[in-house]
Amino acid sequence: MKHQKTLLAVLLTMSCITAHAASVADVTPATATVDFSQAMTLTHTLTPLSNLQAGAVTADTKLADGKITVTGGTPTIAIKASSSMQTGTMNAVILKGNNDPSHTLDVSFVNPDGTGMAADTGVAGGAVWFMPFDNENYIIQSASREQTVAADQYDISMDAGIWNN
Repeated sequence: MKHQKTLLAVLLTMSCITAHAASVADVTPATATVDFSQAMTLTHTLTPLSNLQAGAVTADTKLADGKITVTGGTPTIAIKASSSMQTGTMNAVILKGNNDPSHTLDVSFVNPDGTGMAADTGVAGGAVWFMPFDNENYIIQSASREQTVAADQYDISMDAGIWNN
């Protein structure tokens, strides 16, 4: 008896749905792509060469290696001398000795093969950013002229970021 009542209820419900069926016109579909992205993480290291000797330093002597890695994407990377450094022009920087600020070391940052980098001056705040050609490596080298460097310690500080053009 219980099964008969259930069957009767189902049949009555279906007849009501059939009796009240309506039409739908002008159906327009919409689609969306839900995108889950991974946050990009930038790692930036600057490794000085060891055993550098004070005195006459030839032009373009390699002083440090810069390395930038990014996980979660393949963006364009940009670098510049940190604002805490006394800058010269474009990619040339004048470093002051930590022990004696009258000691100076003129350096530049370039691609690993010694060539200059593409630069962009159109950044808010007027900063000039440079793009390493392989998007991850650069070197710090002495200026493009011989100079006499006093025995001292010279801090080099570089900024790296993801370029949003």
